[in-house]
Amino acid sequence: MRDKAETCPGCGTRAEEWEADEDAHVSDHYTCPGCARLQEHSRNNLDRGPDGQPLPGQHTFLTTPERFARKMAERRQSRQLPALSDD
Repeated sequence: MRDKAETCPGCGTRAEEWEADEDAHVSDHYTCPGCARLQEHSRNNLDRGPDGQPLPGQHTFLTTPERFARKMAERRQSRQLPALSDD
């Protein structure tokens, strides 16, 4: 457990690694197109409250254009169904 407590939660390294070799690690990154798209759409498409912040409970996820079109058609169809009556 001691090792975990000494590990930086931000970068995952320990101070002793840097003391032994200041070039012990190099930074690296990549851009995930899916994550980039999710972030872009989350910023643009979430419903917002009066304070401008996204309303809680909303989720943005990736789907195929075909699934999206099918889902939108199902939503439109469900809104057009006549209301059930007790007659």
